[in-house]
Amino acid sequence: MLTSPAPPGARKAVVLIVDGMGDLPVPELQGLTPLEAAFTPNLDRLASAGQYGLVDPIAPGVIPNTDSGTGMLMGMRPEYAGLLRRGPVEAAGASWELGQGDVAMRANFASVREIDGQLLVFDRRAGRIKQDVPQLLEILATIPQPGEVTIQLRATDQHRVLLVMSGEGLDPAISDTDPGDEFLPAPLLSSWAEHPAGQKTADLLNRFLESTHQVLQNHELNQRRIQQGKLPPNALITRGAGELISVGNVISEAGLQATVVSGCN
Repeated sequence: MLTSPAPPGARKAVVLIVDGMGDLPVPELQGLTPLEAAFTPNLDRLASAGQYGLVDPIAPGVIPNTDSGTGMLMGMRPEYAGLLRRGPVEAAGASWELGQGDVAMRANFASVREIDGQLLVFDRRAGRIKQDVPQLLEILATIPQPGEVTIQLRATDQHRVLLVMSGEGLDPAISDTDPGDEFLPAPLLSSWAEHPAGQKTADLLNRFLESTHQVLQNHELNQRRIQQGKLPPNALITRGAGELISVGNVISEAGLQATVVSGCN
Protein backbone atom coordinates (compact mmCIF):
# COMPACT_ATOMS: atom_id res chain seq x y z
CA MET A 1 0.00 0.00 0.00
CA LEU A 2 1.42 3.44 -0.86
CA THR A 3 2.36 5.39 2.27
CA SER A 4 2.03 8.91 0.82
CA PRO A 5 -0.54 10.68 -1.37
CA ALA A 6 -0.39 9.24 -4.85
CA PRO A 7 0.60 11.61 -7.68
CA PRO A 8 -1.88 12.18 -10.51
CA GLY A 9 -2.45 9.01 -12.48
CA ALA A 10 -0.94 6.76 -9.79
CA ARG A 11 -2.94 4.11 -7.99
CA LYS A 12 -2.85 2.66 -4.50
CA ALA A 13 -2.96 -1.10 -4.05
CA VAL A 14 -3.07 -3.66 -1.25
CA VAL A 15 -1.38 -7.03 -1.81
CA LEU A 16 -2.73 -9.67 0.59
CA ILE A 17 -0.45 -12.70 0.99
CA VAL A 18 -1.89 -15.60 3.01
CA ASP A 19 1.20 -17.77 3.31
CA GLY A 20 0.55 -21.52 3.32
CA MET A 21 -3.11 -21.38 2.30
CA GLY A 22 -2.59 -22.96 -1.10
CA ASP A 23 -3.22 -26.70 -1.31
CA LEU A 24 -4.21 -29.53 -3.63
CA PRO A 25 -7.60 -31.26 -4.03
CA VAL A 26 -8.37 -33.76 -1.28
CA PRO A 27 -10.41 -36.93 -1.94
CA GLU A 28 -12.06 -36.68 1.51
CA LEU A 29 -13.40 -33.26 0.48
CA GLN A 30 -14.93 -34.60 -2.75
CA GLY A 31 -12.04 -33.35 -4.82
CA LEU A 32 -12.04 -29.82 -3.41
CA THR A 33 -9.05 -28.09 -1.89
CA PRO A 34 -9.36 -27.20 1.83
CA LEU A 35 -9.82 -23.55 0.87
CA GLU A 36 -12.57 -24.39 -1.64
CA ALA A 37 -14.37 -26.48 0.98
CA ALA A 38 -14.07 -23.88 3.76
CA PHE A 39 -16.64 -21.16 4.45
CA THR A 40 -14.70 -17.96 3.71
CA PRO A 41 -17.10 -15.08 3.03
CA ASN A 42 -14.56 -12.34 3.77
CA LEU A 43 -11.91 -13.83 1.50
CA ASP A 44 -14.57 -14.37 -1.17
CA ARG A 45 -15.53 -10.70 -0.96
CA LEU A 46 -11.90 -9.58 -1.24
CA ALA A 47 -11.31 -11.88 -4.20
CA SER A 48 -14.40 -10.63 -6.03
CA ALA A 49 -13.27 -7.01 -5.54
CA GLY A 50 -9.70 -7.55 -6.73
CA GLN A 51 -7.58 -9.70 -9.01
CA TYR A 52 -6.26 -13.17 -8.36
CA GLY A 53 -4.67 -16.06 -10.19
CA LEU A 54 -1.91 -18.65 -10.22
CA VAL A 55 1.77 -17.72 -10.32
CA ASP A 56 5.12 -19.49 -10.09
CA PRO A 57 7.09 -17.03 -7.90
CA ILE A 58 10.50 -18.52 -8.79
CA ALA A 59 10.07 -20.87 -11.76
CA PRO A 60 7.61 -23.54 -12.96
CA GLY A 61 7.88 -26.63 -10.79
CA VAL A 62 10.02 -24.91 -8.13
CA ILE A 63 8.24 -24.92 -4.76
CA PRO A 64 9.09 -21.73 -2.82
CA ASN A 65 9.44 -21.53 0.94
CA THR A 66 8.09 -18.64 3.00
CA ASP A 67 11.04 -16.29 2.63
CA SER A 68 11.72 -16.81 -1.07
CA GLY A 69 8.06 -17.05 -2.15
CA THR A 70 6.94 -13.99 -0.21
CA GLY A 71 10.07 -12.12 -1.19
CA MET A 72 9.38 -12.72 -4.88
CA LEU A 73 5.81 -11.51 -4.53
CA MET A 74 7.14 -8.34 -2.92
CA GLY A 75 9.61 -7.61 -5.70
CA MET A 76 12.75 -9.61 -4.92
CA ARG A 77 14.70 -10.49 -8.04
CA PRO A 78 14.73 -14.22 -8.97
CA GLU A 79 18.51 -14.52 -8.71
CA TYR A 80 18.30 -13.90 -4.95
CA ALA A 81 15.77 -16.66 -4.27
CA GLY A 82 18.42 -19.25 -3.42
CA LEU A 83 20.47 -16.84 -1.28
CA LEU A 84 17.82 -15.54 1.09
CA ARG A 85 17.47 -17.69 4.20
CA ARG A 86 14.90 -17.64 7.00
CA GLY A 87 17.38 -16.65 9.72
CA PRO A 88 18.25 -13.18 8.37
CA VAL A 89 14.57 -12.59 7.60
CA GLU A 90 13.75 -13.43 11.23
CA ALA A 91 16.50 -11.05 12.36
CA ALA A 92 15.07 -8.22 10.26
CA GLY A 93 11.61 -8.85 11.71
CA ALA A 94 13.05 -8.72 15.23
CA SER A 95 14.88 -5.43 14.49
CA TRP A 96 18.25 -7.13 14.94
CA GLU A 97 21.06 -5.62 12.89
CA LEU A 98 23.32 -8.46 11.83
CA GLY A 99 27.03 -7.79 11.63
CA GLN A 100 29.42 -9.12 9.02
CA GLY A 101 30.19 -12.75 9.83
CA ASP A 102 27.10 -13.28 12.01
CA VAL A 103 25.02 -16.38 11.37
CA ALA A 104 21.29 -16.06 12.11
CA MET A 105 18.70 -18.80 12.20
CA ARG A 106 15.11 -19.34 13.17
CA ALA A 107 14.62 -21.44 16.30
CA ASN A 108 11.54 -23.01 17.89
CA PHE A 109 10.99 -24.12 21.45
CA ALA A 110 10.03 -27.77 21.01
CA SER A 111 8.89 -30.69 23.16
CA VAL A 112 11.13 -33.75 23.02
CA ARG A 113 11.08 -37.08 24.83
CA GLU A 114 13.74 -39.76 25.25
CA ILE A 115 12.64 -43.20 24.08
CA ASP A 116 15.06 -46.14 23.95
CA GLY A 117 17.99 -43.79 24.33
CA GLN A 118 16.94 -41.51 21.47
CA LEU A 119 15.50 -38.00 21.69
CA LEU A 120 12.31 -37.68 19.65
CA VAL A 121 10.53 -34.46 18.75
CA PHE A 122 6.82 -34.80 19.59
CA ASP A 123 5.78 -31.18 19.10
CA ARG A 124 7.89 -28.72 17.08
CA ARG A 125 6.20 -25.74 18.75
CA ALA A 126 5.78 -26.94 22.36
CA GLY A 127 2.05 -26.34 22.13
CA ARG A 128 2.67 -22.87 20.62
CA ILE A 129 3.95 -21.71 23.99
CA LYS A 130 3.60 -18.00 24.78
CA GLN A 131 3.60 -16.95 28.41
CA ASP A 132 6.77 -18.70 29.65
CA VAL A 133 9.09 -17.67 26.81
CA PRO A 134 10.72 -14.67 28.62
CA GLN A 135 11.60 -16.87 31.59
CA LEU A 136 12.90 -19.59 29.29
CA LEU A 137 15.28 -17.12 27.66
CA GLU A 138 16.48 -15.99 31.09
CA ILE A 139 17.22 -19.63 31.92
CA LEU A 140 19.13 -20.17 28.69
CA ALA A 141 21.16 -16.99 29.25
CA THR A 142 22.95 -18.85 32.07
CA ILE A 143 24.43 -21.42 29.66
CA PRO A 144 28.20 -20.88 29.18
CA GLN A 145 29.10 -19.65 25.71
CA PRO A 146 30.78 -22.24 23.46
CA GLY A 147 34.37 -21.13 23.06
CA GLU A 148 35.19 -17.82 21.35
CA VAL A 149 31.73 -17.59 19.74
CA THR A 150 28.73 -15.90 21.37
CA ILE A 151 25.19 -17.15 20.88
CA GLN A 152 22.31 -14.77 21.55
CA LEU A 153 18.57 -15.40 21.60
CA ARG A 154 15.63 -13.07 21.13
CA ALA A 155 11.96 -13.97 21.37
CA THR A 156 9.89 -13.11 18.31
CA ASP A 157 6.36 -14.57 18.39
CA GLN A 158 4.93 -17.42 20.48
CA HIS A 159 7.36 -20.38 20.36
CA ARG A 160 9.62 -18.66 17.82
CA VAL A 161 13.10 -17.41 18.67
CA LEU A 162 15.87 -15.69 16.76
CA LEU A 163 19.27 -17.31 17.32
CA VAL A 164 22.39 -15.35 16.30
CA MET A 165 25.94 -16.69 16.40
CA SER A 166 28.77 -14.14 16.36
CA GLY A 167 32.52 -14.70 16.16
CA GLU A 168 35.40 -15.56 13.92
CA GLY A 169 35.28 -18.33 11.33
CA LEU A 170 31.53 -18.88 11.20
CA ASP A 171 29.73 -19.95 8.03
CA PRO A 172 25.98 -20.45 7.44
CA ALA A 173 26.48 -23.60 5.33
CA ILE A 174 24.92 -25.87 7.95
CA SER A 175 21.88 -28.13 7.99
CA ASP A 176 18.68 -27.65 9.97
CA THR A 177 18.03 -29.46 13.25
CA ASP A 178 14.27 -29.07 12.78
CA PRO A 179 12.89 -32.44 11.53
CA GLY A 180 9.72 -30.90 10.06
CA ASP A 181 6.09 -31.88 10.61
CA GLU A 182 5.69 -34.75 8.18
CA PHE A 183 6.77 -37.76 10.25
CA LEU A 184 6.44 -36.74 13.90
CA PRO A 185 7.51 -38.01 16.33
CA ALA A 186 10.88 -37.76 14.63
CA PRO A 187 14.48 -37.93 15.88
CA LEU A 188 16.00 -34.68 17.10
CA LEU A 189 18.57 -33.88 14.42
CA SER A 190 22.16 -32.72 14.76
CA SER A 191 23.44 -29.99 12.49
CA TRP A 192 26.06 -30.97 9.93
CA ALA A 193 28.28 -28.94 7.64
CA GLU A 194 27.06 -28.64 4.07
CA HIS A 195 30.66 -27.90 3.10
CA PRO A 196 33.87 -27.82 5.21
CA ALA A 197 33.61 -24.09 5.97
CA GLY A 198 30.49 -24.75 8.07
CA GLN A 199 31.99 -27.44 10.33
CA LYS A 200 32.91 -25.06 13.16
CA THR A 201 29.47 -23.47 13.11
CA ALA A 202 27.68 -26.85 13.14
CA ASP A 203 29.84 -28.20 15.99
CA LEU A 204 29.34 -25.12 18.19
CA LEU A 205 25.62 -25.03 17.49
CA ASN A 206 25.24 -28.71 18.40
CA ARG A 207 27.07 -28.14 21.68
CA PHE A 208 24.81 -25.22 22.52
CA LEU A 209 21.59 -27.07 21.63
CA GLU A 210 22.67 -30.07 23.71
CA SER A 211 23.31 -27.77 26.70
CA THR A 212 19.92 -26.15 26.09
CA HIS A 213 18.14 -29.48 26.43
CA GLN A 214 20.12 -30.46 29.52
CA VAL A 215 19.24 -27.19 31.26
CA LEU A 216 15.56 -27.20 30.32
CA GLN A 217 14.78 -30.90 30.69
CA ASN A 218 14.50 -31.00 34.49
CA HIS A 219 13.99 -27.31 35.21
CA GLU A 220 11.24 -26.52 37.69
CA LEU A 221 9.39 -24.48 35.06
CA ASN A 222 8.97 -27.57 32.90
CA GLN A 223 8.17 -29.80 35.85
CA ARG A 224 5.38 -27.39 36.73
CA ARG A 225 4.10 -27.33 33.16
CA ILE A 226 4.01 -31.15 33.05
CA GLN A 227 2.02 -31.22 36.30
CA GLN A 228 -0.41 -28.76 34.73
CA GLY A 229 -0.84 -31.03 31.71
CA LYS A 230 1.10 -28.73 29.39
CA LEU A 231 3.83 -29.64 26.95
CA PRO A 232 7.37 -28.93 28.20
CA PRO A 233 9.50 -26.63 25.99
CA ASN A 234 12.64 -28.66 26.69
CA ALA A 235 14.64 -28.19 23.47
CA LEU A 236 15.45 -25.74 20.71
CA ILE A 237 15.32 -26.74 17.05
CA THR A 238 16.79 -24.56 14.31
CA ARG A 239 16.46 -23.91 10.59
CA GLY A 240 17.28 -21.43 7.86
CA ALA A 241 20.83 -20.44 8.86
CA GLY A 242 22.01 -17.46 6.84
CA GLU A 243 24.08 -14.31 6.86
CA LEU A 244 23.60 -10.67 6.01
CA ILE A 245 23.08 -10.06 2.28
CA SER A 246 21.87 -7.13 0.22
CA VAL A 247 18.78 -8.11 -1.75
CA GLY A 248 17.75 -6.30 -4.91
CA ASN A 249 14.09 -5.23 -5.02
CA VAL A 250 12.21 -4.03 -8.08
CA ILE A 251 9.72 -2.12 -5.90
CA SER A 252 12.37 0.28 -4.60
CA GLU A 253 14.13 0.38 -7.98
CA ALA A 254 10.85 1.47 -9.59
CA GLY A 255 10.51 4.37 -7.16
CA LEU A 256 7.43 2.96 -5.39
CA GLN A 257 6.72 3.56 -1.71
CA ALA A 258 5.41 0.61 0.27
CA THR A 259 4.80 -0.58 3.79
CA VAL A 260 4.39 -4.10 5.15
CA VAL A 261 2.01 -5.29 7.87
CA SER A 262 2.68 -8.88 8.92
CA GLY A 263 0.92 -11.23 11.31
CA CYS A 264 1.94 -14.66 12.52
CA ASN A 265 0.05 -17.64 13.92
